[in-house]
Amino acid sequence: MPKATADTERRGLKKLKREKEENPVYYIPRRDVLKHENMKLKKEIEVQKAKIRSQDEEIRELHQLCFRIQKDLKDTGFEAPQQSPQIATPQSSSESDDSEESGDSHDPDQ
Repeated sequence: MPKATADTERRGLKKLKREKEENPVYYIPRRDVLKHENMKLKKEIEVQKAKIRSQDEEIRELHQLCFRIQKDLKDTGFEAPQQSPQIATPQSSSESDDSEESGDSHDPDQ
């Protein structure tokens, strides 16, 4: 009995495919066809999400590397270009350098 059902279903799918090719405007897919397409789309979405997660992780690693490089450059006394909005301007960095030289680098609350 199940084999007959599977054969009937296969014949039905072939008939639906033929109908879709002949009359694409009036074709209304069956529920099982929609479920199958839905599953394929869900799998594709998961693949895309995984790609996005891996790219996000790469971006985070690159940001961390940039911040470490900026910190190392600041510690060595290198003045960063003013083009980047994330890096402090020379006036504010010179003020923070003065406070470190005078020994005021500790928090006053401590």
